Amino acid sequence: MNLYVQLDPALKTFIGLGVTFVVSYLILQLAAVSPKLAEYLGQYKVGIVTWVTAMAVQLTQAQLDKIPAQWDEVVFLAMKLFAEVLITLFGFVAIRAFNIKGHNALR
Repeated sequence: MNLYVQLDPALKTFIGLGVTFVVSYLILQLAAVSPKLAEYLGQYKVGIVTWVTAMAVQLTQAQLDKIPAQWDEVVFLAMKLFAEVLITLFGFVAIRAFNIKGHNALR
């Protein structure tokens, strides 16, 4: 009997990549906004960002491995919703980036 949800390895990799992007982006933006933090981190900024990102990915992977089996359908629907929201956001970004004219809702 399986007590935990078995996520597809590709999905786990996708989640890991998402966490990597978000955490590293946030830390680097924080360092860019705060000159004192950038000065404090100095030449080790990339190494520290890499370490913190790796810790966040490991924490996320550990939590994904602990999802109870009865939450299988909820996890599937949450991941599907997340993917659909990302696709929609990237669609709006592409419409604005390519300066597509047409519908007035995207002014």
